Amino acid sequence: NAEYMGVSSDSRIYYLMSLLRSRVLKGSFAGLRQQIISQRRYVTSAASFVSEEFYLNTRKPLAEASTYHPDVYHNKEFLELEKVRVFEQAWMCVGLTSQMKSTGETLVCDVGTQPIVLTRNKAGQIRAFKNVCRHRGNKLCYQNGRYPTLLCKYHRWAYNMDGELVATPQFSQHDDNDMHVDRTEYSLFPVRVETLGNLIFVNVSGKAPPLKEYLGDIPEQISEHLPTISDPNELVSVRTKEYKCAANWKLLIENFVEYYHLPSVHPALVKVSGMDEHVRCQGTGCYVGLATDPLTSAGSSLDPFAIPHFPSLSANSNKHRRAIFHAIFPNVFYFMLPHSLFTVISFPDPNDPGKTTEFADLSVHKSVLKVENAEKKIDEMWRMYDLTNLEDVGVCENVQQGSRVYEYKGGRLSYRFEETIHRFQNMVIDHMIGKPRIPPGDESGVIGGPRFSE
Repeated sequence: NAEYMGVSSDSRIYYLMSLLRSRVLKGSFAGLRQQIISQRRYVTSAASFVSEEFYLNTRKPLAEASTYHPDVYHNKEFLELEKVRVFEQAWMCVGLTSQMKSTGETLVCDVGTQPIVLTRNKAGQIRAFKNVCRHRGNKLCYQNGRYPTLLCKYHRWAYNMDGELVATPQFSQHDDNDMHVDRTEYSLFPVRVETLGNLIFVNVSGKAPPLKEYLGDIPEQISEHLPTISDPNELVSVRTKEYKCAANWKLLIENFVEYYHLPSVHPALVKVSGMDEHVRCQGTGCYVGLATDPLTSAGSSLDPFAIPHFPSLSANSNKHRRAIFHAIFPNVFYFMLPHSLFTVISFPDPNDPGKTTEFADLSVHKSVLKVENAEKKIDEMWRMYDLTNLEDVGVCENVQQGSRVYEYKGGRLSYRFEETIHRFQNMVIDHMIGKPRIPPGDESGVIGGPRFSE
């Protein structure tokens, strides 16, 4: 069958063996062919993943839509396409400014198929480059750290923090016929890099709109927080953790953006961030947004007045009682409370669609460190955030396992609670079919609840 033969050998072998184990063949090749055609779950062709037709059920209006086909969480061919069509095209969050405070501090990561190195130069600017030596293509930097120069371990070519080639040892000492190297022509390949608050974003393709346009009205929504969270001398990172998740990165983002699961998965959190207090805050932009307004004082470490607030919040601002939740497409989300910022960056595994590494950070204003029992209060706050994230990871890992069931092809979406998933999944689809766009916001403000008012 042409549809069957058009997929990878791994997919074919996996599916054939599963059929044999379940004894559905009963010695009949015709039966095998029929099973493959009727249960195409593990034999989706790569061509389908970049076709609008594959996503028709998710493209429908929310009241009629279903989630996309679960192959998007499991299929390795989907992951390979996703690297180029999503991660390299979008503004990908790769770290926090607190990780790069001083000149020479360096971050390394992969974005899609491309190795990236970020530096902080002498002027205090963050720069980003392809992580490759211009001499023979050796990977230049292997781990985060602080370096005087970026030194290639192969032939010792060296680059400064602006990506300029500054040393080519012995390159032309012994051969009069050696070509002279014009170092200005061999700087590192630059990558677009911009920041929002303490978040660092890169765009590998160079084709995304400017970050300000990409983010839409997010800077306006958090305008009172920005003076604090943008200043490394004011915002202090107090706790970090890395989570190894046996779940696809999209499941983790989709879980964050809906609050349907709060009563069953987060019994402690829902006391502070109640179901009926959740409101929409969705404007134009490549993000999904909602808020809790007002936060509830329930005797927890996340109570709205548990620790001092960000000083940049104006005295009469309603943001003293509001939590803002944004998932910026594709891979970062945060809890913006009046007194703290909990951020989670998802790094998809480059080889396994069922694995993701999350980097989480809790940051507060520096004045919090001076209050009585500061460390105890921070520990209690961190335990609450950590518990919440572990609960989320656990349920996402269950979905990763459950969505392997052959008969499951996707599910319906709650109009009130899961429009946010519909928005996120359609951004994924836009990128996968090669038509990325900045989705509009809620003009009416009624989908899933009212927009909050200023």
